[in-house]
Formats: sequence, structure tokens, C-alpha cells
Amino acid sequence: MTRIVLRLALTILLIPAAIISGVLLGMFVDLSYGRLGEEWVVAGAVTWCCVAYAVGYWLIWRGVVAWTARRKVRTAVTAAIGVCAILVLDAAVALSTVYMHQWVPWIMLINGGTTVTWLIVVSVIWAETPRERAARIASAGSTSTLCPACRYDLAGLSNLRCPECGNEFTLGRFQDEQRRRLTPADLG
Repeated sequence: MTRIVLRLALTILLIPAAIISGVLLGMFVDLSYGRLGEEWVVAGAVTWCCVAYAVGYWLIWRGVVAWTARRKVRTAVTAAIGVCAILVLDAAVALSTVYMHQWVPWIMLINGGTTVTWLIVVSVIWAETPRERAARIASAGSTSTLCPACRYDLAGLSNLRCPECGNEFTLGRFQDEQRRRLTPADLG
């Protein structure tokens, strides 16, 4: 099993693990501090599930990400915004409803929605840029042939049409591009 497949499998298994840990935490808190009320225990357990999943996601994928200063700041800012959004929205729902059992579904929706939004945003932030990909390929000493338009690796293909972007090109243009693909101008 490759590392990427293992990371994907762990990311999928992280969902039930976070839910089970939230349920166990809720049961422990309810047994230890029964006077809190069921709704508060459920809200805390749901919040724990979301935070546990986000932290687990970061732990699984942090080794794959090329951590630039910009990525670190953006990841920290999105995490802070997510935590603040959960706290503010959860408090607003709790304070705006008369009956506590009415706000539990809203808490679940807010926390789950915020977590999913954070996962989507950090996936975009953590994505490899074309410049980083070209530098990575160049540093690996790759002799692969790259598409002139999108830098997709065309090794093993028998035609001059990129399966990634659909760009067609002539043999002359392709050869010219391959001659200059590792120049500093290409990485800029």
C-alpha cells in the first residue's frame, strides 16, 4: 500500500474514530458531571468530534504539505476563524432558543459545516502550486516529458494530446518546450 493510499484510508477511518471518541467523552462527562444536562453534553461531544477530526486530518497530511510561511499563516488563520465561528454561532443558537433540545441539531449542523468548510479551505491552501511541482520534478532529476500547458507528466503516452488539460501541440513546439522546461524562467 502506498503512503498516499494509507493517508486516504486513515482520513476515512478518522471519521468514525472522532465520532466514537466524542460519544465516549460525552458518556464520561454525563456520568461524572450529570448535572450539566444532556444538551450541553451532546454539544460538547459534537464539538469534540469536529476538533478531533480537524487535528487528526492535520496530523495525517502535514508530512505531505510543503510548509511555506504563507501556508502556515493561512492554515492558522483558517483554524482560528473556524474555532471562533463555532464558538460564536453555538453561543448564538444556545442563547436564542428557549428550549435546549431545539438547539442540539443546530449545534451539530454548525460544527459539522464549519469543519467541512475548514477541510475544503485547507485542502486548497495546501495544494501544490505549478511552480512547486516544476521545482520538485527538477530537483528529482526527472527525465519525464511534461505538457507545455499544464505540466502534466506525459511519459508513456503515444500521442501529443495531454489527458489532463486536453491541449494538443505539434512535435516542434513540444521539443522546444522540453529544451527550456528546466530553465529559471520556467520556474518563475
